Amino acid sequence: MIMKRFFLLTLILISTQSFSQGFQWKEIFTNGDISIFVDTSRIKKIDKNYRFWVLHNYQSPRQNGYFSYQSMIEYQEVSCREDKTLLLKQTMYVSQFGNGTSYELKMDDKWNFNTPGTRLDLTLRFVCQSQK
Repeated sequence: MIMKRFFLLTLILISTQSFSQGFQWKEIFTNGDISIFVDTSRIKKIDKNYRFWVLHNYQSPRQNGYFSYQSMIEYQEVSCREDKTLLLKQTMYVSQFGNGTSYELKMDDKWNFNTPGTRLDLTLRFVCQSQK
């Protein structure tokens, strides 16, 4: 089990400089523990789909195996026509707004059909509506 997690999780040590510098984050959702932001300046149309960056900030630390994190930055591709999302990159950070040490997860190149009300659904709806 530990070896499986080792292969699924790639450690990337990043300096304390924020990865999220230069992004134009727009908050699209918040509740007691999570705030979700989309970088509105970097939404790109790829064929009939859109690619964009998403930031999740957590008020209290989350745990993924051995790594505790307070933010996650994802690079996503969405199909507005087919209502599905592909996670291209997902990195967890020790501090909010993509600061500090990080772990990058290996993605499986699998499209996910969106379940209403989930974080993937919220970002898809925002991006698709903003690009009309």
